[in-house]
Amino acid sequence: KTVEGIAIGIDTDGALLLQDKGGSIIKIISGEIELYTAT
Repeated sequence: KTVEGIAIGIDTDGALLLQDKGGSIIKIISGEIELYTAT
């Protein structure tokens, strides 16, 4: 699965945070992807 987004920072646990075109926040750590929908 491909995820497109703009890197917006690194979380406290070292995960990469991306923001996709829809404004959702995507957290990537250890190859796992967690999706946070923007409110």
